[in-house]
Amino acid sequence: SDLAQDASGKREVAVVQGLFDGLHKQARIDKMSKAKADVAALSTTIRVFEIMKHRSPQPGDLTTPDERGVTFVAEWPIDPWGNDYVLRPDGARVEVRSAGPDGVLDTEDDVLARAQPAGSARGTR
Repeated sequence: SDLAQDASGKREVAVVQGLFDGLHKQARIDKMSKAKADVAALSTTIRVFEIMKHRSPQPGDLTTPDERGVTFVAEWPIDPWGNDYVLRPDGARVEVRSAGPDGVLDTEDDVLARAQPAGSARGTR
């Protein structure tokens, strides 16, 4: 009957919608995981730069070849939401920050890490 087909169609739509919701949730989780890995890697790279150069890097320092033609980062990465990662001096540390899903810096969904001075604990959120 038409009523049975209509109910069956609604169930199929609900199942498909549930699958899409699950895929979108996983995509959000994957993007956040990638951003956390990126800021941690950039933070480590900054620490290596500081050890080798005895100073904190300026934004272009990591992608600019040194006197031997070596770069610390071949190309500045873009976060999973299409924005540049940002370096900021933070006292004795340099903070690496992604604006997160909302694309706005300094909001609750930002992903960040701080390159710590030698011998300090390291943090990522």
